[in-house]
Amino acid sequence: MYNIAICDDEQDFVAELEEMIRKYAGETGIEIRTVTFKNGLELTECNKIELDLIFLDIQMDTMNGMEAAKRIRKKDEKVSIIFLTSLAKYALAGYEYRAWNYIIKPIAYVRLKNELDKWLKNYRRDDKKYILVQNGEGQHRIDLNTLRYLETYNRNVKLHTDKGEIISYKKMRELEAELTEAHFLRCHSSYLVNLLFVKRVGKLELEQYDYAKGSGTPIRATEGTVLSRIPPRMKVRRGAAVELPHIMVLIDDPDKTVIEPLCQQPPRSTKSPTYMASLMQACI
Repeated sequence: MYNIAICDDEQDFVAELEEMIRKYAGETGIEIRTVTFKNGLELTECNKIELDLIFLDIQMDTMNGMEAAKRIRKKDEKVSIIFLTSLAKYALAGYEYRAWNYIIKPIAYVRLKNELDKWLKNYRRDDKKYILVQNGEGQHRIDLNTLRYLETYNRNVKLHTDKGEIISYKKMRELEAELTEAHFLRCHSSYLVNLLFVKRVGKLELEQYDYAKGSGTPIRATEGTVLSRIPPRMKVRRGAAVELPHIMVLIDDPDKTVIEPLCQQPPRSTKSPTYMASLMQACI
């Protein structure tokens, strides 16, 4: 069920809009409950129902729509707001409070239906607000707005949240299936990220390599580095015609568009390999 509020001081208009919403619910089979308010103060003081969408008139006595929207956003970041106004010049100011849209009064049913269709299509992506994961400590409810990313961890999955890390016994593909309709992206075979927490996408810099223990750089050692082994390995490579750095980049490429085409290319030379040796034998 969707809870939709209508906040307007013109009672005839409120009754008309409420009737059109009932008509829309009847035609689509979607369960919608409406609640009405006469001014912004009544709306902001109501805490008895969790609202999904608010039709909010801008010009009202007691408390206008802009002030009401400002107060609403302080306690609810999620609820959608559609501003109602008789003058288009007032509508643009509503986007300061992250309005879904605005509608110029009076409203035709076709316009309302189109707006609700678009809103529901977008809103349903956010219907899933949490997931349940199981581990040795029991079952945990994870709110999606706190879940930053997931990574494969041994044979399990580690969930990174605002409150800490939680191990899940589910497979990554199972969790990915649960989060298909939410804002999560499989950017790598081992990682599933919440796009709402992504601030930037950067390029891969080989010079950022760091083998120090606990390093958090994009390129780092997968195992502990034994410093005593570095000098003999450098000695073996000294003077080599070709230097191949020991860096492995994991590519999420299910369509095989990167490596396979390279393997299909004809060899550039029929000569014997320039550099082929066992490092361990050379170190002896």
